Amino acid sequence: MTLLEKLALVLLAAPIAAIIAAAVMLLAARLTPRPVVHRPPSDPDPMPEVGDRGETAFLRRVVGDAPLLIWREGADGEVNWANAAYLALAAPPDLLDHGGTGWPLPRLFADPGPDLGKPRRQRLMRSDGKSGPWHEITSASDAEGTLHFAIEVEAVVEAERARRDFVQTLAKTFAELSIGLAIFDRQRRLILFNPALTELTGLAPGFLAGRPTLQTMLDRMREARRLPEPKNYATWRQEMAACEAEARRGGCLETWALPNGQTLRVTGRPHPDGAVAFLFEDISADVTLTRSFRAEIEATHDALDIMDDAIAVFAASGTLVLANRAYHVLWGMDAEALSDPSLHDHLRLWQNAGARTPVDLNARTAVETEVDMQAAGRWRLRLTPLPKGATLARLEPLTSGAGIRRAAG
Repeated sequence: MTLLEKLALVLLAAPIAAIIAAAVMLLAARLTPRPVVHRPPSDPDPMPEVGDRGETAFLRRVVGDAPLLIWREGADGEVNWANAAYLALAAPPDLLDHGGTGWPLPRLFADPGPDLGKPRRQRLMRSDGKSGPWHEITSASDAEGTLHFAIEVEAVVEAERARRDFVQTLAKTFAELSIGLAIFDRQRRLILFNPALTELTGLAPGFLAGRPTLQTMLDRMREARRLPEPKNYATWRQEMAACEAEARRGGCLETWALPNGQTLRVTGRPHPDGAVAFLFEDISADVTLTRSFRAEIEATHDALDIMDDAIAVFAASGTLVLANRAYHVLWGMDAEALSDPSLHDHLRLWQNAGARTPVDLNARTAVETEVDMQAAGRWRLRLTPLPKGATLARLEPLTSGAGIRRAAG
């Protein structure tokens, strides 16, 4: 079998690193002097002479122009062969071309130790003592030495470092958030969470670190009474599955009223690669404040409704924002329609009813006049400027029997 046939078999059965290794070993064996070994006739020479110089030139070109560092170290650890890429970094070209003292070549990488069977990453050692770019090195040893292949992976290392720093930055940011964060992968297993999630869900960090599924997490939250109390839990789980599907497509929003009085806003958002992110926010304080504010407004309306005076409040834009029952009855207006007319529209009503004093709304001064409602009697109209451009209109009955009852009748 010729050398070309052997090389063809290697090309068909081995990866690129092994192909180059085989080519270099053939060249090294051809070009490196070896002691004469007397073998019995039954022991054939494992490396026959290369008969075709074209094949030799081809092999030289393959390993010489390979875009990676290739070198061979003898049993004594000295570099006794290297390709062009290695020579360009290890020694000046003119020194080697003129037979200088370049050999043996300096080592560009530190001693990796006895474990050569696995690919490893090492920094290139520069002549000035500074570290060079990262390389991934693969080695193959035999009885005469070790053949090494090194590919620069500086960009890969930098990308991994940037990704690691970014993840650490995100982790620190999420750790400071008061909003619970839970990210589930496409199989709906928890892959990322922050400390706030453990507080809001009542789940132990060890359980969350075990990467539970979304359904398992909801079941455990139900046991901890951190879910709403639906009449039918199976139906509620189906609704949550629909919410998860909506989150995958664009987003969903749920409000959970928990048995302990806490209220959570749960927001689902799509995440890259089919994942889904859920945000758990405690809005108990906002809900309590809103309820308290509504209660105050209702109490204010109730207090105004029992007064005989007709009272209305207009915003700076002139829109009616508040009116008591006496005002509604006095002018015969439906409460739902009062938000449309402006202060100017109501002023025309008052003037048509016989307001005696001209009213200049731009003056922002207190105005007092009388209005004769005929069947409803005489009323004193007082316009009082309020902060932020609002205006208070108050109609006080002047004649005996004037008021809501008479106006209503």
